[in-house]
Formats: sequence, structure tokens, C-alpha cells
Amino acid sequence: MAKPELKTNLPKFWKEACACLGFIILLFLLYSTMVMKGYNYPAQDTLETIGKTHKIAEFYKQTGEVPLWNPYAFGGIPNIFSLPLSKISVDFYINVLCNKFSVPFVFFLMAAIGMFFLLLHLKFNHIIAFFSTAMFILAPYYQSLLIVGHITKFEAIMYIPWMAFTFLLFIDKGKIIYVILFALVMGLQLRTQHYQICFYSGLLIFSIGVYPLVQELIHKKYFSFMKKCVLLILACGFSMLLASETLLLAGKYSKYSMRGQNAIDLKKSKTETTAEGMKKGVDVRYITPWSMPARELITLLIPRAFGGVAQEKYTGKEFPQVTNQKVPGYWGNSPISESYYYLGITILLLVLIGAAYNFKNGFFVSLSIYGLVLILWAMGTFFNGFYMFFYNWVPYFNNFRTPSTGLSVVYFICPILAAFGLKALSEITTEKQFKLDKKIVIPILSLLVLGLFINIIGQSFEYLKSGEVTNANTPILKQIRESFFYDDLKRFFIFLILVSMLIFVYLSGYLKKDIVIILISILACTDLLLIHESYNDKPVNLERALTDIFPKTQTIELLEADSEAFRVLPINAAESNRLSYYVESLGSDDLLMSATYYELRNNNLFLNGFINWNVAKTLNVKYVISQSKLEHPNLKPILSDSNNNAFLYQIRDYAKRGFFVKNYKAIADDYDRLNYFNNPDFNATETALLERNPETEILSPSNSSCSLTNHTPNQMRFSVYTDKPSLFVISEVYVPQCKEVFIDNVLVKTVYKANHLESAIIVPKGAHEILVKASNKVYKMGYQISSTSFGFIYLLLLIFGIKNFVIKKKASGINT
Repeated sequence: MAKPELKTNLPKFWKEACACLGFIILLFLLYSTMVMKGYNYPAQDTLETIGKTHKIAEFYKQTGEVPLWNPYAFGGIPNIFSLPLSKISVDFYINVLCNKFSVPFVFFLMAAIGMFFLLLHLKFNHIIAFFSTAMFILAPYYQSLLIVGHITKFEAIMYIPWMAFTFLLFIDKGKIIYVILFALVMGLQLRTQHYQICFYSGLLIFSIGVYPLVQELIHKKYFSFMKKCVLLILACGFSMLLASETLLLAGKYSKYSMRGQNAIDLKKSKTETTAEGMKKGVDVRYITPWSMPARELITLLIPRAFGGVAQEKYTGKEFPQVTNQKVPGYWGNSPISESYYYLGITILLLVLIGAAYNFKNGFFVSLSIYGLVLILWAMGTFFNGFYMFFYNWVPYFNNFRTPSTGLSVVYFICPILAAFGLKALSEITTEKQFKLDKKIVIPILSLLVLGLFINIIGQSFEYLKSGEVTNANTPILKQIRESFFYDDLKRFFIFLILVSMLIFVYLSGYLKKDIVIILISILACTDLLLIHESYNDKPVNLERALTDIFPKTQTIELLEADSEAFRVLPINAAESNRLSYYVESLGSDDLLMSATYYELRNNNLFLNGFINWNVAKTLNVKYVISQSKLEHPNLKPILSDSNNNAFLYQIRDYAKRGFFVKNYKAIADDYDRLNYFNNPDFNATETALLERNPETEILSPSNSSCSLTNHTPNQMRFSVYTDKPSLFVISEVYVPQCKEVFIDNVLVKTVYKANHLESAIIVPKGAHEILVKASNKVYKMGYQISSTSFGFIYLLLLIFGIKNFVIKKKASGINT
């Protein structure tokens, strides 16, 4: 006999409506300034994106022409992540809602509704479903994604509940309409273009789908098994068609980007770096800094075990000189941390209780195993053999730079597992109420022992980051970080004791089951909210702030007044994003940059402590901006902007965006070609370094000229003349599938890779017009496929929706 429930006469519909209203109220309280005032977080990544895309966004607004190329960052990259959405797509209208009510409100609400109905489908009652959903949307990690500007990652995660819900509906009921909805949601997630989350989501679906599908085989339901497998494969394929608008472009460019290959490093021997370069994917060197050592997994339970986030507010009284001020917090393995990876002690206890009662439940076991795999993946190269097996053998896995991203799906999994724990508590019978069930006692004691073990480990912590500069304030900083650790360890024990007391009081028969479920859930949510509110960043009026973040200085005004096509080299990286907001700038780092650009910039741009003029010419650098004075005969001082601590120089013999060369040198090997750039006898404006010999004869022109007549993000037009068939070098990143070159409106079939990253063509004798334009073939094809697929899926939903409605009506009539 179960303990009595709180009586409620509300129909099912009204319970669901009240739950949705509860989510709306909770999210409005959390994000009211964003909903009402349109504020946003001034995140570094958000500002970088704005800085890199501002000019192409202006171009689209002014001309209505879709910018397929972005020349303002990294020497030029395909515009894949800032394309306008088609009005026939679902995400276009989601984006309209986001502009009205803010991204976090809309996506959290959408995800909460999906999670709530997923839990109802898993046979949890409305109370458990509501509070488990609240635990999901209150995960502190998700808040950090908004604060640091990882919006595409956040959006991709928020589609996961709907993916799992529609998938399980199809697996359990076998109706075609559900697999159509599954394909739609999966396509929308792919369109966020955060492929790492999409990859993890696909494996999540696999993990929860294996058990029920295998059960069908065991019970010899071969036709049902084959039908579901075929339809799921078709759904996956169709989701790619929905996302083809961007997926095709990303596929064409990926092999040229830093995500698609390892970069050559001239500091290493040729044999060593060539062997690494043969491996496709992100270099392991990029992965290690974003891997979590085993000890840092403690942060899942002790949020500030390693200092918390980069800038942590100190509220203690022991050091009054820094009380209520921000101090350098994080001291772990990663270069920086802006996230609390806190899972929640109450949630973990509920997960363990759920495991004790559901260790034979196929769904629970599958979900738990996958959650553990994600945690092991988060360790990255610190669990090297395990991680590298997947890096070397699983397709696309080696394209992911941050192993800790896997934890983002753990915060979806654990509230579901916690719901099993809540349900187990609610189903304890009166016969057991005065017994301390070992399935409850053991999880509590396990966490108590774990807390004591963490306490012992903390005594050996150094509370200093590897390589961190020490000074007179270091002892104080170490004590502050230690206080963060022990303050959070205390809260660990406080919440563990409070939840344990509630459970024991309940087992003693003094609380009704719904009351204890609500109280435990409130404790879990309060625990998360306290960490949620520990983030110091608050939303601001971003539009107003942009004028201060990207000020139009004297330097900017002077650069904008120059109508010639050129790039600016900022000596300090801090200037790069501010410059790219207005002009074509080099600088900053991003895995979207082309690998050849990265290699030339990082290996050759600075030679013997100063600028390598050959690289500057290759990259069409006309101006150099620095925070300190530079002295060199090849630099002409233009402006000293003392108000902004900026010194602007013009390179005296800079190269234009396009130019004829006298001769060429073919160097097939990338390593040797990069090395040759450092040769003092090499002159990039006279000799082009090619990968291979030209197919036709070229000569050194005695008389040649070139003028750039038109320059937009999508195209450049040159008016040229040469008295002999000559080699013409264009300072544009060599991405042949994203760029096309025409001579007198005739497509040039052979475009050579010159100077490691540029494009070069053979121009016949005489006067010609050369057009270099971003190829729209792939974009048009993707746009048409995507739009057609959306139209087709709407039609399918209408047909099968009507069919299911008619069947349901008939069944209702028969039952009556």
C-alpha cells in the first residue's frame, strides 16, 4: 500500500497547463530584464562574433544580397554561421520570438516543455516531471553558456529534450508522424551548426534506442524492428536535407579550416610535424588544455573546488582589503574557466537512489552508461587511451576541441535519472516506513564518505595554477581559494544532511509522499539557484554598449577614409575584433580560420622579432597598428592616437590585393614552402611560390598593370593588362570550392595555390577584366534542398496528423 498522495481534482490538461505556466513564471523571474528591456550579456564570444560579422551584416541590410564570404576576419573565410534564415524554416520564426523575448527565455521554455512531456511519457507524475524539468533548466552550466556567448551550443542543447521525446514516442508507438517530428527536431538542431552537441545527441538517441530495439529482436518482432530502423535512418537523412542550407557549405570548407586538419609547426622537425599533419581533425595540442583532469571532476559536487570561474567575488571577512571584490578564482588545468560545472548534491543523491531501485531498468541503465561515457570523454587526454581510441577511430570525433563539452548532455541526463530516484521514494510502501532501506542508506553513506574523501584531497591542493606568477599577494590568494573550496564543501554536507533528514522523516511516516517529493525537489532547485546566482555578469543594453565597445576612433576614421582594398595588422590581439568591426583585420584566433592562414601567420608573420614583409605582402597588409611605437625604415608613421594608446603605420612597399609576378618557384611540400618564406632572398611581389608547375608557359611581363574597380564581401573586379602571358596573384585565401575566378566572364578552370594561402591564375596577353566572386552554387543548392524539405515535411505532418486524428475519432466512437 502506497503512502497517500495530495488529492487534486485537476484534469490532466490543467495540470500540464499549470506546469507550463510555472516554467513561464520561473524563466520570466530569471530573465525579466532580457524579456522586458531587450538586454543581453556582453559576452566576449558574442562581442567577437559581432566584431567579425558587423560589416557583412551591414552589407546584407543595405543590398539584400546574401554575403557568402566574410573578408573582415582571418584574411577571409566563408560566411557559414551568419547566413540569413529562410522564411519557410521553423527556426526563422523561433528567431523572431527570440528577438522579441530573448534567446534564453524562448529556448529554455521550449526545452522545458519538451522535457516535461518527455518525463510524462516515461510515466512520471506531474509533480516529479515539473521539478525534474526545473532541475534541468537551472543547471548552472547552461547559464554560463549565455554569459560567455556560446549561443549555438546553448540552442543545440535545448533541442535535446524534444529529440528524446519524439524518438521515444516513435519507438514506443511506432507511428510515422512521430518519426517525422523526430526528423524535424534533429534537422533544427543540425541547423544550429554546433556539430559537437549534435554528435553527442545522436549518441544519446542511440544509447536509449538500443535496448527497446534489441528487445524487439529478442521477441522476434522482425518486421517492427526493420520498419523502425529503416524509418529512423530515413529520418536522419531527411534531417540533413533540412540542414543542407548550411551543412553543405560547412562540409565544403571544413577540410580547409583548422577544425579539419593539424597545422604545421616549423618549431618541430619536418618528420614530426608532417606525421601529425597527416592526421585529420583538431590537433591534440588544442584538446589537452580543455580536458578535465580526474581531480577536477570534483567540481561536479564542489563548484569552487578549483576556484570557480576566472573572476570570483570574495565575500569573506578574513581579508577586508578585497572583500566584495573580484579575485582570480580558477586555478585548474584549462587556460580559463567561465563555467560552474556543478551538478548538484541533491540531484546526485537522487540519481544514486534511482540506480539502487532501477538497476534492471534498460532505459535507466542505458542512460547511466552513456552519462558515464560522457564524463570519461570530458577528461580528454587525461584519460588518454580511452579518449584517443575514439579520436582515432570514430568519424568526426577528432574535430572536437573541448572534451568538457560532453558534460552539457550530462546535465540533461541526470535530472531524468533523478526523477527515477524521486519516483522510487514515492513508491516506498508503509511496510518499509520504519526500516532504513539499504537502497537509501547506502547512497547517503556513499556521498558522506565521498565528501570526507574530498576533504582529505583538498588538504593536498596547492591552490595555484601551473605557471602562475607568484608575488606578495600570492599567500592571500591561496587562502582565499582554499576558503572557496571549504565553503562549498560545507554546503555539500549541509544539503546532504537536509535531504537525508527529509527522507528519514518521510520513512518514519510523518510526511506524505507528495510533500516530501516537493520539499526535496525545492532543495535541489534552491541548491542550483544559489550557484546560478553566483555568476556576477548581468545583462546590459548591448546596443548602447556597442558604441563604447567598438568606438570610432581617429584611427578608425582614417582607415575608413582609405577606399583601397587592404588589411590591417594589429600587433596586439586586443585590437583585432575592434578593427574587424570596421575594416579587414588580421589577428585573433578561431578554429574557423583556414589552416593555411594559421600556418603562415603563426610560423612566418614575425621573423627575428619583427614583421616578415613577405608575409605582410602576401596578406595585403597596408597598415600596422600597435600600442607602442615601432621603428623601421619600411614603416611610415601615420597617426599617434594618444587617447586610445594606438600608433598607426603604413607599410611603404605594401602589395596590392592583386599583382603580377615576374616568375615562380614550385615547392610541393608545405613544410619546405613555409620555410622558404623566411629566406632573406625571397620577394613575394616578384616571385610566387606554387605547389606545382603551371600547365602552360608563363613569362615575366615587361609591362603590366592592375587596378581594383569593385570590392564587396562577395566579389572583386580587377582591370588588368599584361604584355605577356603572366601569373597573376590574388590575395584571397585559397578555398577553391568557395571561390570562383573569371577572366572576361569565362570561368578559369585552373586556380593555383600560391604563397601557401593565396590564389593565382595565368592571364593571357592583353587587357582583361578579372572577377573573383564567392561561389553561390553550394549555397543555392543547399537553400533549395532545405526549403523544399521543410515544405515536404509540413505536408507529411498535415497528412499524417489528419490520419491520426481520424483514427483516434473512430476509436473513440467505437469505445463509446
